[in-house]
Formats: sequence, structure tokens, C-alpha cells
Amino acid sequence: MSARPGAVVVVVVPSVILTTQHATYFQRAPLPPGTFVGAFNSDNSLNARRWWQLLAAQRDAGKPLVVVTTAQSFANALKPNGSGEDPARLRDVDLLVGVG
Repeated sequence: MSARPGAVVVVVVPSVILTTQHATYFQRAPLPPGTFVGAFNSDNSLNARRWWQLLAAQRDAGKPLVVVTTAQSFANALKPNGSGEDPARLRDVDLLVGVG
């Protein structure tokens, strides 16, 4: 197995407000340069298309990706939606964190 450039971290939080709060914290943290941090929830939905766009952009650049999301928004990216796009895959996630 070859090493993949750029880690993919998904942080699952229980509410919309926590997605923005946690994303703001990560944006202020001393993460590697070029790290993309995104907050996804019912106001800014994460679906399979958006997931693959984020993943491709960060992996092509070799930069880390931090996705802070509600469980429902992440579930939307993980399930087939009939659009013909592949759903997100957990095997592409390097670290999955659940915040209670």
C-alpha cells in the first residue's frame, strides 16, 4: 500500500452551531499550511459530489483536509443518491472523530 499525501480528518458533531465553532477552532490551530477546513451541516450540505471535489483538490495538492460535519450531513455523503456519483468511502478517511 502506498502512502497518500494529505491526511483526511472528519469530525462529527451533534449540532449545526458546533460545526462552525469547531471549524473556526481548527482554522486558528497551527495546522500544516494549505490545510482546508470546512464546516458542513444543514445550512452547508455535504454530499457525494462535494466530498469528491474536496478530496480530489486536497489530495492533488498533497494538503490535509479537515471536515467538521453533523452526522446527517456526513451520512448524506456516504449513501448513494441516485445521481450516479459514488458515495464517500470511509476508507478514504484517515481519522474519524465523534464529539458528543
